Amino acid sequence: MIKSLQLVFIYFIIAILVGSVPVKITNEKQGGLLKSALYGSIIMFVLFEIIVIPTTITGQSLTLLTQIWAVLIGIVSVISAIVAKGFLFEQFKNLPKKLKSFTYVDGVLIILICIQIFVCLKYIFLHSSDAYYVGMATTTLNTDRLLMYSPYTGAEINWLNYKTHLIASLPVFWAMLAKLFGVSGALMCHSIVPIIFIPVGYILYREIGLLLFKQDKRAVNVFVLIICFSNFFIGKNYDSSYELLSTSIWQGGAFLYNIVLPGIFYFEFKFFRRNRKIMDLIMMFMMLILGTMTIPLSGGVLSVLVVLILGFSFVIEKLLTRRKRMNAGINI
Repeated sequence: MIKSLQLVFIYFIIAILVGSVPVKITNEKQGGLLKSALYGSIIMFVLFEIIVIPTTITGQSLTLLTQIWAVLIGIVSVISAIVAKGFLFEQFKNLPKKLKSFTYVDGVLIILICIQIFVCLKYIFLHSSDAYYVGMATTTLNTDRLLMYSPYTGAEINWLNYKTHLIASLPVFWAMLAKLFGVSGALMCHSIVPIIFIPVGYILYREIGLLLFKQDKRAVNVFVLIICFSNFFIGKNYDSSYELLSTSIWQGGAFLYNIVLPGIFYFEFKFFRRNRKIMDLIMMFMMLILGTMTIPLSGGVLSVLVVLILGFSFVIEKLLTRRKRMNAGINI
């Protein structure tokens, strides 16, 4: 458990460094460290996806993939630390002051999230998707080969027969982290990924709440509490519902529905609603890449559908508000 917490700490430090530059560019200092961890996690996934496709096609090893990604992330982290050193210093300097502003509701939320993580670790929800996601992560780690052995049978396969799985590289990402941190694939998926990505999910929900409720902290806390209780109590069917909850966040479906689709909504909504910043649009496209990493075909399709539906909704809203302005004699 101590080793898992050490790995989680290292991951979040790297994520904060990697994500500090885009947060600095958008000039969003409130909750800057949390935003940096969110942005950094997204960027690390996208850089991995860019690397994993050519390395898989050319038949390279997981070891080489891990080395390339680690060196690239190391370079990005150092550059980010230099570029955003003023921003990072200010954020860490103001951290004690921000901690003093915590309310009892914030404390309740943190306790509930910790309980959710504990339940996830203590009572692992296993179903058919584990045979692929954990199986592929373990097989990739143990064989040191990328998409060359079936997680179901262990038989050798050709990636040409798994073309869609080539893009949906989420289990390979877990295998790479396991190799980097020196743990087993199963331990990475079931014990480390939840400790990292359940909090990342709630950071995202908090940001969505701040956007929807215009910085009303009380409303945001209620919003996040509803999501937290939903993760506790809406899973009635063992074989289907739990696959959509963050309690199985290492699986493609859970990662898609709990992080990717809300992330696409957040960045696109933010781009249309506020003073438009190109960084929000870039992050939205990065979330689209994450969607293709989760589930073969359907992950990409659902991600694109969210973009189109939300964009269409804003077009309709703009047309309606324009008509209201014209009727009111406001010609702007």
